[in-house]
Amino acid sequence: MHGQKGNDLNAGKNLVFSGQNGAIVLKDSVTQGAGYLEFKDSYTVSAESGKTWTGAGIITDKGTNVTWKVNGVAGDNLHKLGEGTLTINGTGVNPGGLKTGDGTVVLNQQADAAGNVQAFSSVNLASGRPTVVLGDASQVNPDNISWGYRGGTLDLNGNAVTFTRLLAADYGAVITNSAQQKSSLLLDLKAIDTNVNEPSIGSISPFGGKGTPGNLYSRNLNGQTSYYILKSATYGNTLWGNSLNDPNQWEFVGTDKNKAIQTVKDRILAERAKQPVIYHGQLTGNMDVTIPPLPGGRKAIFDGSINMPEGTLSQDGGTLIFQGHPVIHASVNGSAPVSLTQKDWEKRDFTLKTLSLKNADFHLSRNAVQNSDIHSDNSHITLGSSKVFVDKNDGTGNYVSAVEGISTPDAVNDRSQYQGNITLNNNSTLNINSRFTGGIEAHNSQVNVTSPGCRAAKQRCLREQFSFSTGWWTPDDVQRYLQ
Repeated sequence: MHGQKGNDLNAGKNLVFSGQNGAIVLKDSVTQGAGYLEFKDSYTVSAESGKTWTGAGIITDKGTNVTWKVNGVAGDNLHKLGEGTLTINGTGVNPGGLKTGDGTVVLNQQADAAGNVQAFSSVNLASGRPTVVLGDASQVNPDNISWGYRGGTLDLNGNAVTFTRLLAADYGAVITNSAQQKSSLLLDLKAIDTNVNEPSIGSISPFGGKGTPGNLYSRNLNGQTSYYILKSATYGNTLWGNSLNDPNQWEFVGTDKNKAIQTVKDRILAERAKQPVIYHGQLTGNMDVTIPPLPGGRKAIFDGSINMPEGTLSQDGGTLIFQGHPVIHASVNGSAPVSLTQKDWEKRDFTLKTLSLKNADFHLSRNAVQNSDIHSDNSHITLGSSKVFVDKNDGTGNYVSAVEGISTPDAVNDRSQYQGNITLNNNSTLNINSRFTGGIEAHNSQVNVTSPGCRAAKQRCLREQFSFSTGWWTPDDVQRYLQ
């Protein structure tokens, strides 16, 4: 098979298969190196017990369906290209990963005698062309699914799936359900990036100086090294009037270097747990989405899009934001690709049957268009909010680094727009600051309407605002105050 020879990957040659309904059985494990397998027709590839295959990848040509019954090895990824379909149908736990850039991959791994099953240890979709279909919910750990540049489509295929993190580089990431059976998607987004670089240790100047709050510093006195975390941007003299004793400037964290370093790492992780979650991708198809209470009051921001016309998104507690997406710009001298002050934003659409809010704070912000009913229980709703988030790592493929701020659009077309009927219960509040088409039913709740002209001419605000706390208001009633 001209496989890898020693450390020479290039000794592996490419193999091309044709002929309908072919069958290949691997009697030995194959390490093909830089060689790939290309299938011009439909094939079934299997292996004798315990035998594996590694190589440059598999190409399935358009119109083909290759059934793959061979497991990989840990630390290696099966690369899949070609417009055809690859159906994974091995047995037991496959420790290898999948990277796909084209066509369809159906995950239909079968359980072994002990009931263990895993199609891949991880799945990565990139280029915008691939689709991965879940045969069932046990095929791959959802938290090990990621979307690279331009992403691809993950089809839940009627299954119930839970994510604790969403690793999506951009708008090309799609989670959908094409099956007639409705899927349930639980976004319990509590996971964080646990990779923390070893913190550097600065030296404390005896005459005072400047530093970075939160960083670790050391001082050696009489042969003993003590460690401190700086709490202010500047600190005073440590020789007389010892600033090290000022809790507003320093925090003593002991004389054990390793424990001091771990303290800093733990605090970095604790701060990350509070960081907002931004999903740049899309949610589409026949499914319902639930976001439970997240730890640390973590906010959930969607600056991709949602197209679930028969689906419900339920938010229980915390903050939910639908917003447009800032246009990504090239980095200049290390600048972030997006900023809160930029004027150019992309419009994003959010279509649902129902947005269900309980004890939640919801914002529809700039460049977002929402089409759905809203059911609110003890929640706060702002349509036309100025609250937005940007991702300092947007478009880089790195972990989301969210920054909160205010952005008010100048152009009318950049304002948010809502269409639907809103039902308010149990001390809910609704603030309408932008374009609105629909009706409102309020029970023991408060509604405040401010016309766009009120923001432009503050001296007229008092007569261009109104509020009510109960009853039914038709679209004409509300629109009369939004002209």
